[in-house]
Amino acid sequence: MNAVINGLSIRFFKARDAESCFKIRSAAFTREFYRELGARATSAGVNAFMPEDYVRMAKKSPFFVAEDSGGVIGFITIERRNKQVAEIALIYVDRKQLGKQIGQTLIKHIEQWVIANWPEVTSLIVDTVIPQYNSGFYKKVGFVPAGHAVCDFPDLQLPALRLEKKLKP
Repeated sequence: MNAVINGLSIRFFKARDAESCFKIRSAAFTREFYRELGARATSAGVNAFMPEDYVRMAKKSPFFVAEDSGGVIGFITIERRNKQVAEIALIYVDRKQLGKQIGQTLIKHIEQWVIANWPEVTSLIVDTVIPQYNSGFYKKVGFVPAGHAVCDFPDLQLPALRLEKKLKP
């Protein structure tokens, strides 16, 4: 499913995108999340997904990238948790592209994709280990706090805030 939403091209992930996705996510951890997470958790977060892991994820679950004429500037992947719940496993936007509604566009795209392809799903969830940094964004796109969770990184478990968005009443 390729789409153009708000002038942004969104398409399925290809193996050649793995390095870009790794760099975007790593930069988020080292430049933005470090203050909230500290050194050990930042290192665990960066090392949790290597380029080959993105390729593996894309083979198992829907994985989309957003791109402009310069290349990949964001990505999102979603996993089915059960008949009615899907989880945004990863969503990241290039730090230089923040404030341009790319994250909002990726969320809108994934909602449309879920409604069209998994019509039984009634809600999306997302867990964030950096709630101070991320919760404002998620609330802006319609997510509400829904409890706590734990994110497993290699050799480290981190507490997370779970947020949920209902797709259907």
